[in-house]
Amino acid sequence: MNIAHQSVVKLEYSAVLEGKVIDQTHKPKLILIGSERDLPPHLEAALIGRTAGESFTLTVPDAFGIRDEALVVTVGCADLPAVALEVGATFSAQGADGQALEARVTQIVGDAVTVDMNHPRAGLPLELRVTIHAVRLADAHELEHGHAHGDGGVIHQH
Repeated sequence: MNIAHQSVVKLEYSAVLEGKVIDQTHKPKLILIGSERDLPPHLEAALIGRTAGESFTLTVPDAFGIRDEALVVTVGCADLPAVALEVGATFSAQGADGQALEARVTQIVGDAVTVDMNHPRAGLPLELRVTIHAVRLADAHELEHGHAHGDGGVIHQH
C-alpha cells in the first residue's frame, strides 16, 4: 500500500545537522498522515507515495529558515537589556513585523553590540534519515480523533 492522506504510518527517523543527530525516534512511531504536527519539516510530504520497507534520506536546505543578513544589526549598549551585554547572551527582541525573535549577541566592540536575530540554525541543511515499517488505512476512530492509535501512537484508556 502506498502512503496517502489518511494513512497510518509506522516509522523511525533521525534528524542530522552538521553530522550530529539532533532529534530521533527511539522506537517506531505511528503517525496519521494529514494531521501530524510534531514531525520535522517536509517529512510528511516526502512520505506520500512511499511504501513499507523503504528507507530514504531527505535533505531540507531551509528547515530552520533562510539566513537573513538584515536580521543582524549593530546597536548601542544602552539599547539592550543589561543581561545581554556579553557575547553569546540571548534575549527576546521584536522583529520589524512585530513578531517575537530570540536575539543573540555575537560581537561587542566598545559601545557597539552586534545582535543576530536569525534562528541559530538558519541556513543550515537538515538531513532526515527515515525507515518506513508499516502502512495501513486509518480507522474511523483515528480519523475522528485526529491521531493514530496503538503501539507507537496514542493509547486511550477506556
